Amino acid sequence: MRLAVIGAGEMGHGIAELAALHGHEVRMRDVKQEFLDRGMERIRWSLGKLVEKNQIRPDQMQQAFDRIHTTLDLAEACRNADVAIEAVFEDLDLKKRVFQELDAAAPKKTILASNTSALPITKLALVTKRPKQVVGMHFFNPPMLMPLIEVIRADTTSDATLGVAVDLSKSLGKTVVVVKKDVPGFITTRVLGPYFEEAARIHDEEGVPIETIDAAMRFRAGFPMGPFELADQVGIDVLHHLIENADRPMPRSVQALMGAKKLGRKVDEGFYAYKEGRPNLTPDMGESFDPVRILSLMINEAAELVSLDVASPAEIDEAMRLGTAFPKGPLATADDLGIDVVVAALKQKSSTKPAKLLEDMVARGDLGTKTGNGFYEHKDRGGRMNFETLLVSRDAETHVATIAINRPDRLNTISPQVFDELERALAELEKDDAVRCVVVTGAGDRSFSAGADLTSFSDISKAFKVWQFSRRAEEVMNRLANFSKPTLAAINGHCFGGGLELALACDFRIAAKGAKLGQTEVGTDRGESGPRPRGGRDATARPNAGSGEGERTRASRASTHVRRGSRDRPRNEDRGERGVLVRGPRVRRPTRSTGAHRDPAGEGAPESRWRHAHRCGPRDGGDGLRPRRLDGRHLRRNPGVHGEARTEVQGYVSPLFRSAKACHHIATTPFLAKV
Repeated sequence: MRLAVIGAGEMGHGIAELAALHGHEVRMRDVKQEFLDRGMERIRWSLGKLVEKNQIRPDQMQQAFDRIHTTLDLAEACRNADVAIEAVFEDLDLKKRVFQELDAAAPKKTILASNTSALPITKLALVTKRPKQVVGMHFFNPPMLMPLIEVIRADTTSDATLGVAVDLSKSLGKTVVVVKKDVPGFITTRVLGPYFEEAARIHDEEGVPIETIDAAMRFRAGFPMGPFELADQVGIDVLHHLIENADRPMPRSVQALMGAKKLGRKVDEGFYAYKEGRPNLTPDMGESFDPVRILSLMINEAAELVSLDVASPAEIDEAMRLGTAFPKGPLATADDLGIDVVVAALKQKSSTKPAKLLEDMVARGDLGTKTGNGFYEHKDRGGRMNFETLLVSRDAETHVATIAINRPDRLNTISPQVFDELERALAELEKDDAVRCVVVTGAGDRSFSAGADLTSFSDISKAFKVWQFSRRAEEVMNRLANFSKPTLAAINGHCFGGGLELALACDFRIAAKGAKLGQTEVGTDRGESGPRPRGGRDATARPNAGSGEGERTRASRASTHVRRGSRDRPRNEDRGERGVLVRGPRVRRPTRSTGAHRDPAGEGAPESRWRHAHRCGPRDGGDGLRPRRLDGRHLRRNPGVHGEARTEVQGYVSPLFRSAKACHHIATTPFLAKV
C-alpha cells in the first residue's frame, strides 16, 4: 500500500517507520527540511537499535529505510497515495487546515486518516469534499512498540473506508479496536481521563499526598505508574494542553507547575524530582487510600461507552489493557470489585451521577463475580474452563491443549492468580483423556513471561509473605514438571526469571529466533521456587558483577553450541555468560505406565557416551544436553523413544510456531503420541 504521512514529529516519523518495516511505500511530508532530516535521523537510529537487538537484519533495515521518501510538497507526498495519515500537533484548528489542504492535493481515491487521541473525526471530515473517506486512526506512542490502534468511525465514514483502515492497521501487526461512534475521547482517552483528573482534585482539595495516591494505584490497583508519576512522564505542558483542549477544569497543581516551568521528567522536575531516579514508593505508603475512589469514575466512563454502543465490554477492556496498561480492564475490574461497590462509591461524590447501565445491573442483581453475572459471564457451563489470566484451548483433532498466559499488556508477568489458575488448568487437562500433549506459551508476540509481577504483591514486604509466595510457586512449578503428559514451552519474546523457570519445568522448549532468555535470580537454598535440574549442582546463572542479575541469552545464540569438542565447550566460569541454557536436563518421574522410562533419581547406570556426543563433560558443570541447531529448524537429534534418550529441544523454530496449530505435529509423532 502507498501511504502519505503528514508530519515528521514524534508520532509521524514513528508511523512512517512502522509502515515501511511492514512493506508499505511511504512519503513523509513536513513544512521544513530540518524537521524531515530530524525525523529520518530518528528513524535510522530506531532501525539501528532493532538490528543491534537482532530483531531485524541489516538488509531489512536498509530496505525499510529505502521505502521512506521525504518531501516538502504536499501534492508530491499524496501522489498515488492509497491512504494519507495526518500526524500533526493535537490542535483542532490546525488539523482542519491540514485536512482542507489534503483534500485539495490528494487523488480522489485517497482515504484521509487522522492520528488523534481525542479530537472529533466528524468535524475534520466535514471540512473536506470527501467526508465518506475520512476516518480516525489513533496510534499510541511510540507507534513501533505500542500494540494497539483505535480505528474511529466518524458520522460520515463509509463501510469501505472503515474496512481499509482496519486492514491497514492489521497489516502493521497491531491489535485493532473499532470505535463505532465518534464520541469525545474515543475509548482510551475518555476512560483514562479521571485517572489523573480525580487524583489531582483529591490532592488539591483534600491535601492527600501524591505519594499516597501513587502508591495505592501502583501497589493496590496494579497500575505500572501512579497518576502523578504518569503526568510527569507525559509532560506537564502536554497534560495542560490536553485538559485545556477538552475544556475541563484545570487542576491548581498543574497550573502551579506550569508557572514554575516544572514540566516533568524531561526537565528532571515535576510533581516529583528525578535527579536521583524514579520516586521511591513502597506499598505501605498507599494503605490509607482506597483506589476505588478513582477506579469507580473510570468504570463509570467505560459503562457509558457500553450504553452508547461505542464498543463491547471486551473491546473496551482490551483497548485499555493494551493502550494504557489498565490491569484487566475497567469493566473486568468492576466485576471483581462488585458493581454495587462501584455504584456506592460514585454516589458518595455529589458531582457524579452513576451510569444508568450500572444502576440497572445493581437492580437486576448482576453484581459481577460474586453473583456469576456482570459485564461478563462468570458461571462455568458444560465443564468449560474459565480463567482471567489464562487462555486454555483444546484441539480435538490433534489432541493438543494450549495454555497461554493472557497478560500481554504486562508482558505476561506471573501473579499469584496466574499460579492458582495454572494449577487448576493442569489438574483439568490431566484428567482429560482426549489431551495427549500440552503447550505452554504467552499471549501476544512480545513475551512468553517476563517473570514475577511485583506490582501484584502489595504486602510482600513481610518475610512470611515472601516465603509463602515462594513455596506456592515451587508447588505449581513441580506440578508442571511432574505432569503426566508431554509438555512443551513455546517461547516467544521475553522469557526471564520465573518465566524461564516455567519453561524449564516443561519437557521441551522451542523458542522463536528473537526470543530472549535470562535468569535474574541466584539460588542459595532449596526454599526458592521452581524445579531444579538433577545432578547435584546449582545450575542457576552466575550474576553479573555488582548487578545481582544473570545475563540474558538469545535463542539464536544458545543454539550455536553444535558438535563442540570438550576442549572448546564453555567451562564453569563461562556459565554466567551463557545463561541458564547450559543446564542439564531435569530427570523426572515416569510420566505414564505406557511411556518410556525416566530415571526419577538420576542415579541409573550411565548411558554410553557415544549416544550423546553433545553431552556436557564433567568440567562443564552439568550433565545435560547442549542446545543445538539441526535440520528443519528443530533442535533435536536421534531422540529414540521419548525419555530413553532424554532429549532436550532448545533453540528456535520459525516464528510461525507462535500459533498453536504450528505444533500439532507434536501430538502425532511416535515418541509423543499416546500408545
